Amino acid sequence: MKNTGPVWQFAKNCADRFLISVFVLFPQSSVLPTDFNDVYDFYKKGNYDTLVKVSRVALRKEEIDYRILLLYTSAEKDPEEIDKTLRSIYEKKGSHPGIFYNSVFLFLERCLVLEDESSGIYWGKIFSENGTSSVRYAEGLYTYACILYEAGKFSEAKQILIKLRELKSAEKLAKKIRILELSVEKKRSKDVKALKVQAGKLKGKSIETPIAVAGNTNFTPAILKKSVFDIVGSLVLKGRLILEKSVFVDFFAGSGQMALEAMSRGFARVVLYELAWERSDNLRKLFAKFSDNYEVSRKDVFRFYNKLDIPEKSKIYFLDPPYSFWDKKKEKIKSLLDFLLKADATVAVFVQSPIDPNWSGFETRKFGKNFLTFRVNGVWDVSLLPNENASEISEDISSFHQNED
Repeated sequence: MKNTGPVWQFAKNCADRFLISVFVLFPQSSVLPTDFNDVYDFYKKGNYDTLVKVSRVALRKEEIDYRILLLYTSAEKDPEEIDKTLRSIYEKKGSHPGIFYNSVFLFLERCLVLEDESSGIYWGKIFSENGTSSVRYAEGLYTYACILYEAGKFSEAKQILIKLRELKSAEKLAKKIRILELSVEKKRSKDVKALKVQAGKLKGKSIETPIAVAGNTNFTPAILKKSVFDIVGSLVLKGRLILEKSVFVDFFAGSGQMALEAMSRGFARVVLYELAWERSDNLRKLFAKFSDNYEVSRKDVFRFYNKLDIPEKSKIYFLDPPYSFWDKKKEKIKSLLDFLLKADATVAVFVQSPIDPNWSGFETRKFGKNFLTFRVNGVWDVSLLPNENASEISEDISSFHQNED
């Protein structure tokens, strides 16, 4: 890479602007009395190759002069070397001054131009969370939002832009922010088309993709959702389920699309559990538009499932735990299902997962990279039958599955 072009010129200009404040805010280190002067002299003379060599040595020392890091980041030709150096310094200490995040900002600009999404997203997240002391915090957030946009992470980009709007220092970026916001919304509207109510009184209603939590935005594919409600529909046709007397419970609700589908198809009530603050608030706003027969609860399902207060006798449970849970919490998920199945005679459970859990007594179907595992209790809607016959109504689950096919 030659020392030309917009990225290089931008980095050089930023370094020039920073250096004036650096001398005032960060006095010369007593541990390294000449290192910065030497490096800065190379910078002024345009001797960037030597600057990089000297800086690499200086930055390996125990005490880091962050002014050298700033010059190094602006002059280093190899982005992988910058990434490696920043990570080494970042991991040495628990906190860093604003000038460290100035260097991160310069690297984010380079990641954007070089389309290095992996490094850009990694450092963008760190900068967003810890870089508030940087004099380039607003520009850094904007750059991070651009990287997320280019990576197709439109929901995450929107959240960064919302955060950016709250900064007074972002006023000079208002026009750029607005243009990016419009682009993000246009892209997100295309994604929203995949999250539509498929049937019932709300058919065709679009649902926003869920707000990312820890980078995760997985949601239920349309074909898997259709399969769930096809099975539910077969129960209705066989007279085994009366929707008007049943509740649909959506654990790990995310976008709420499964519960909204259930509401649209005629369930008496829907109950949603979502632990993330912003997601749960959005769910309340969404469902308030359509009905009063809903409940949104912000609770940890694994801690409170044995205290659930759902009075309806006929229940359908749907669970789509974060896919990361299947590495360490598979047994917790199974314990939750076992409790739900034992707690009520009239219950069906559906679980979406990235793997086949291979549980005895459950049926599993594969849809692309996703699996749907389900079980229907043997006794169904006994409360709807004459009392004298209730005890006689029991059907083996295996025969139900055979009839389904």
